[in-house]
Amino acid sequence: MEVATVAGFARSRLGVDPTGGLSVLDWLCLTGQSVLEVTAGPVFEDRTRALGPVRAALRRYPPDVERYVLAAWWRRIAEWMPIMGRAALRGDGTGARILSARIAEDLCRLGFTLSRTWAPYGKWRGTAFRRLAIGAVLDGPLAAAVSAPDWRERENAVAEAAETLLALQRERGLPAPASAVVPFWDRPYRTVDDAVPAGLLAGITDPDVAALPPDVGSVEQWADSGGVLVDPGRRAGLQAAYRAWIAREEGITRGGGPGRSRPGPPGATGPGR
Repeated sequence: MEVATVAGFARSRLGVDPTGGLSVLDWLCLTGQSVLEVTAGPVFEDRTRALGPVRAALRRYPPDVERYVLAAWWRRIAEWMPIMGRAALRGDGTGARILSARIAEDLCRLGFTLSRTWAPYGKWRGTAFRRLAIGAVLDGPLAAAVSAPDWRERENAVAEAAETLLALQRERGLPAPASAVVPFWDRPYRTVDDAVPAGLLAGITDPDVAALPPDVGSVEQWADSGGVLVDPGRRAGLQAAYRAWIAREEGITRGGGPGRSRPGPPGATGPGR
């Protein structure tokens, strides 16, 4: 048994006090597991009049933060999708399979965000994903993306899953081009069309979200240390990194540098392009 105030209980899980509202950086430093620890359990009696509103406010990201996080998931998939094939054609079959699994996990987590459902940590993620409406549709493609023997079969499965998720994005009323996947220039690979994340970012009106570097996302999209992600205080401390990145973006823009421009091939936002 634990005795706590609503603010103290929420802070112990989230790393921040949500009773007075959350800033953009507060939202980005949450994890799905931490939010579920506040929102998913049963409430037998609530005389505080504070717990209910806190749980309701945490049900989903604010619209512009959601767009930002969705764009970051698409960018992650775009970065690694052509590398899978490049690894395979260099004779690195094991490396290509590892990349396929990485992409499949990102597609799964993109599915959670598009379904406006928080993803639990790894032990329960697959179980929770199967309960999503999109989960049954993506079960076959994601299984093939992980286990198909040929890298082309795995790429086809990734492309099928991406198109399914883009259709869900379109149904949600969010920007979506005609196709999620395009050729990777004149090379024998495919990647996510830059228009997918670009359309999401273009619709952001909150200046605090618009000031963020466009290719970072939430802490779960750039940090995978269990020692960091499970520790509310450490996660909250990562806000300093976002502030530094925002200052750098602003400095580049004022100095006439590239700012938000990302020249290069479609999806070519990662290393080794």
